[in-house]
Amino acid sequence: MHDMKVLHIIRNVASNREGLCALSSNSDNSYLAYLGSSLTGQAQVFDTLNLKPGIIISAHESPLAAIAFDMSGTKLATTSNKETVIRVHSVVDGTRVFEFRRGLRRHIETSREKLVATIYSLAFSPDPMFLAASSNTETIHIFRLVNPKEKAPEEATWMGYFGRKLSDVAHYLPKQTSE
Repeated sequence: MHDMKVLHIIRNVASNREGLCALSSNSDNSYLAYLGSSLTGQAQVFDTLNLKPGIIISAHESPLAAIAFDMSGTKLATTSNKETVIRVHSVVDGTRVFEFRRGLRRHIETSREKLVATIYSLAFSPDPMFLAASSNTETIHIFRLVNPKEKAPEEATWMGYFGRKLSDVAHYLPKQTSE
């Protein structure tokens, strides 16, 4: 059995009952994001390479419900517990680069119950072209992270994405034979 060495302890963290945090897995941009406030939607970004606090991103008016980094560690997606808006911020300067709405209504009636829509999970695709959000409404929403002014290449479209994935697995299919 091995003990891990503690490199740093972050003190005076906002109350965080759900243990909400996200860690960037990029070796050049390694950050930890956690609640900057238990009353508002602030995300504190901590530089794990230099072991020092980074910026505070004021993302929402209400407390955060979910946060996630993209693979490059340069973007942070957030959503709050009182709205169905998802925002993506630059980790470098905190500017908002994208904003999406999960749906128009916050209160939803399913066949089984009445729900207050809450987003519980955010995840970026590896190429950070897409952001997925799952909620308690039995839905998963996928958003494309492309500026409307930029024309997306064919492989960045859904058809291009699925075409690539289909061609990746095509070599597993049996070869056509002729008699």
